[in-house]
Amino acid sequence: TLNGQSTTKTYAELLTTNVVKNVTCKNGTTANWDNTDFSIKLKNIHTPEYCTIDFTDGYTVTLTANTGTVNPSIVSVGYGGSAKFTVTPNDGFKAVLETNTCGGTLSGNIYTISNITSNKTCTITFKKNAAVLSSLIKSYATSHTNGVYNENGYRYEGTDPNNYITMEKTDGTKETWRIIGLFPDGESGENVIRVRKVGYESAAYDSNSTNHWPNTTLYTTLSSTYSTTNYKNTVNYKMYLGGTNNISSYTSQDLYDMERMLNSKGTAGKTSQSSYGGTSTFTGSVGLMYPSDYGYAVLASDCARTTELYNYDGTAACHNNNWLYQGSSTWQWLISPNSSYAGNAFGVATGGYVSSSGRSVAYSGSFSPVMALKSDVKVTGSGTQSDPYVMN
Repeated sequence: TLNGQSTTKTYAELLTTNVVKNVTCKNGTTANWDNTDFSIKLKNIHTPEYCTIDFTDGYTVTLTANTGTVNPSIVSVGYGGSAKFTVTPNDGFKAVLETNTCGGTLSGNIYTISNITSNKTCTITFKKNAAVLSSLIKSYATSHTNGVYNENGYRYEGTDPNNYITMEKTDGTKETWRIIGLFPDGESGENVIRVRKVGYESAAYDSNSTNHWPNTTLYTTLSSTYSTTNYKNTVNYKMYLGGTNNISSYTSQDLYDMERMLNSKGTAGKTSQSSYGGTSTFTGSVGLMYPSDYGYAVLASDCARTTELYNYDGTAACHNNNWLYQGSSTWQWLISPNSSYAGNAFGVATGGYVSSSGRSVAYSGSFSPVMALKSDVKVTGSGTQSDPYVMN
């Protein structure tokens, strides 16, 4: 019987979708259903005897897909049986599980929960499709999603933009970095994504009091660790080493041009002039951020682009709302050299302004390494600190 009523379902069908409620015998034999082997155990048998197995509704299993659809969403299953659902990911997601509260398995578009012994309510979430990071960054610039603006490159700007990314080393180690932006700084002018490590290290720019980046002791130290052989999806990129001897009257645009020696602006660093033929570019795996990176890392609405970087301490928002500001206790090295004095390089002072001569290169200062990612790298995640981009 099924819920006390006669049924035409077979014993096998009932075991699949229903569970045994009780077993009763007409002449007083004691009967118990055993789920371990789907048998009836009889005691105190009175013969002749007639027994009835009464089935009731099976266990209810409900499935919800946060990023997809489920059909059917509720199934009824017998003891120890399996619940099967047809699941379909939404657009932008793939048939790979990110969360799976009931430990089921996914094969194609069939999700199966096995060995059901009670009612269950389950939830799954599909993983996002990987997206090309450079395309995401460009698309964000239109509406400034995640804090991206197109100012001499597609840049992340503001107090805390959504630009966190997990960098994976070839030894499996993972680190948190942040994206500066997308720039045509590849070896042949192709786009690359410049990224900056979270946290600060400390060292002299050059213990020999020179300021040509590829020949500094800091570069020598960093290049052995921050190399394309040690970090996945990284590439060598072109670094611009133009500078000036006095920063007091220059905006972010001015310094961007000087770094690249555009429009007859900027001069090669003093050490380069003296010993390296005035070389103002270098291709390598690791550098530091530029003065212009710091200048553009605050929103124009918070800090007018006509403000000279030397005066960023005069408007609190220019540094306090700048995600590249290191705080009032840390003096930070920048890659650009002073063009008149070999013993000086640019830095961000504790007050939040940029200086080209505030500290001797032989003195210890804080810094964060900068590397470049391939522009076609694919990622999942949203770029927030709690859900950083993860490269596929």
